[in-house]
Amino acid sequence: MKKEFTISTVLLLGLFFLFQSVTAQNGNNPFSAKQKTAKAHKVITPAPLNPGPLLNAAQNQRNLQTSPGLNYHPVLFQNPALNNKQYAEQRYDKAGLLIMIESAQGYGVPFNSRSEEETVQACYNYLDQIKSAMRIQNPKDEFSPENQWEDELGYTHVRMQQYFQGLEVFGGEIILHGSQGLINRFNGTYYPTPDVSDITPQIGDQQAVDIVIQDVSTLTNYVSMSDAMKSFYNYDGPETKLIIYHYDRELNSERLAWQVSIRPNALDWYEYFVDAKTGEIINKFNNTCTDGPSTAQGVDLNGVTRTINTYLKNGKYYMLDASRPMFDEGQSDIPDNPVGAIVTLDANYSTMQNLSVYYLVSQNNSWDNPTAVSAHYNSGTTYEYYRTTHGRNSIDGRGGTIYSIINVNDDNGGGLDNAFWNGQAMFYGNGNQMFYPLAGALDVGGHEMTHGVIQNTANLVYQNESGAINEAMADIGGAMVDRSNWTMGEDIIPPNSQYFPTGALRDMSNPHNGGSSFNDPSYQPAHVSEMYHGDSDNGGVHINSGVINFAYYKLATSVSKDKAEKMFYRALSTYMTSTSQFIDCRLAFENAAKDLYGNNSAEYNAVVNAFYEVGIGDQSGGGGGSPPP
Repeated sequence: MKKEFTISTVLLLGLFFLFQSVTAQNGNNPFSAKQKTAKAHKVITPAPLNPGPLLNAAQNQRNLQTSPGLNYHPVLFQNPALNNKQYAEQRYDKAGLLIMIESAQGYGVPFNSRSEEETVQACYNYLDQIKSAMRIQNPKDEFSPENQWEDELGYTHVRMQQYFQGLEVFGGEIILHGSQGLINRFNGTYYPTPDVSDITPQIGDQQAVDIVIQDVSTLTNYVSMSDAMKSFYNYDGPETKLIIYHYDRELNSERLAWQVSIRPNALDWYEYFVDAKTGEIINKFNNTCTDGPSTAQGVDLNGVTRTINTYLKNGKYYMLDASRPMFDEGQSDIPDNPVGAIVTLDANYSTMQNLSVYYLVSQNNSWDNPTAVSAHYNSGTTYEYYRTTHGRNSIDGRGGTIYSIINVNDDNGGGLDNAFWNGQAMFYGNGNQMFYPLAGALDVGGHEMTHGVIQNTANLVYQNESGAINEAMADIGGAMVDRSNWTMGEDIIPPNSQYFPTGALRDMSNPHNGGSSFNDPSYQPAHVSEMYHGDSDNGGVHINSGVINFAYYKLATSVSKDKAEKMFYRALSTYMTSTSQFIDCRLAFENAAKDLYGNNSAEYNAVVNAFYEVGIGDQSGGGGGSPPP
């Protein structure tokens, strides 16, 4: 007899890992997932409700004041240390930190791309030449190579993490680039050599964890995972790291801190930063990327007959796609441990408080389950987009199995108005007041899977400007997978929606999307002068993404989607770092345009114009200022 696989709410996030080791055929395994014959699911028509404002008027008035530190047009400076013909371009952020430098043609540090050691040494030699402009004392002591690769264009890249006396400097990440035998380009986000005299913590790591647990328990449900779930989830409780931390990229604000990564439940994934001297919580944010009002034949949720890939095992067909190039048959045990497959699982409308998950199984390869067909088809389509357009091997770039879980209900037992990527898998609710089932939108599936790509490339911090770039890159991915228009989520919004009168969750071609202020839930800023500067929405990650979306729309309509998407992926995977700001996003696209189409090409100039028109940088290349005095 098979036993039901039932998990509490907090284990939702790690649930799919159970399928790495559960045995559907083993009735003695208490973690065996149910097998469930496909059945039809009705499309839920939301009941009309009065829309509520995203923020109240008082919050808007307070939060929309221009931040005194926000400067997208840095003052031009002169830096005698770098003011010579050797450097063709140098750019600085609003704090005066060097964020990009490019050597003039023929200049740079020679390197041997066949020797990783010699390449790294060349990078250090290059950093030694610019360290005074960086305000770094000893690059070799302060930066450690994390990754080195050569791309399809023949460029060599070395990504480095910043350290201080052996402690990671959070947000300190730079990338050196080389071509034609010369290390000749640098970009990234980092800090001057920290001014910290004592790196001995007064608050221990367990004290920091206790502080975090107490705080996170006020924000969400906190439940300890079972030993089995910890093993499947590769999570042994809160993870701590002693670091040097600056809040919001402020200079001279470095503090010794504990970084605590905690999963209080299956949905949430919080990052905390606790002062290691005083125990003060310096910063916190939820790292789960939500989008809240965010071969067989089968009919999907839109009434379209789709061809999907399934798997026959012991006379049963599973909704498991093992047809892709990433599938590793030799390492796989179907259905318990697929390696390099695309798998769709069913929560069967269970609540997050008492979740039961099923393999989707059919006796005759017939799939009368529109939600499952949609989710499965969308995952495969998005996988193929990244494989064929960008040469990417799955979400993680290494052929990792892709999981989707459908029919997840809200805690109250009703439909969930949400879809999200939580660091491991895509989850789809069936809608309630605002949406039809969210698996019905290809661009939503593309958006959520792109969050996974982002996590495995630039890993953009899900807060403030870097978080807004994260959301924008996910929207761009969704729009390029479903490239018929520039709207997001139009397939899952009911007619005459009071929440989204235009019929779209977001509109990249018109971020205002029928709204006139932040009181309208469909409204986003189209220019940096309209940006939101409050604390809600992790510092406006969904709100302010409209600025980058609009810039990308302008770029793509100028040079074509085919060219723009190449720049999007190269900017994300090659030039962005975890704490990239809007100005860094522009520079990343500029560098991508240079690599792909040439400096001063029509494509490069289109990048310059697109970002300038939304208020990021000036009307000349580089998007920022020259060095400080």
